Amino acid sequence: MVSLVFVFWILVVLFGVIGGMRGWAKEMLVTFSVILALTFITLLDSYVGFFKTIKQDDPNLYFWVTGAIVALLVFFGYKTPHFARFAPKIAPEKYQDVLLGIVVAKINEYLMAGSI
Repeated sequence: MVSLVFVFWILVVLFGVIGGMRGWAKEMLVTFSVILALTFITLLDSYVGFFKTIKQDDPNLYFWVTGAIVALLVFFGYKTPHFARFAPKIAPEKYQDVLLGIVVAKINEYLMAGSI
């Protein structure tokens, strides 16, 4: 059986590799989608009566609903469009772009895991 700490560090490495391959610009879209999810959850907590009641009455349901909101918006953040007509104009990625992509991916990982 694998410990949870080992799985966490495997995911840290995996998110870093994905962020390095995608680049910092696409990872920033994911950052904004996580921030949008957290804003949406805060607005639901403040203004929707149903959300307030499930937060107090059933914490498990609240966890699953907020986790689903974060997961859904992060999924659509990662599904960024691919513009084929701009592909020849994009220069090969430089090392600093890869490193910045890794750093932004680590921030995204922190935001996603911390908010869930």
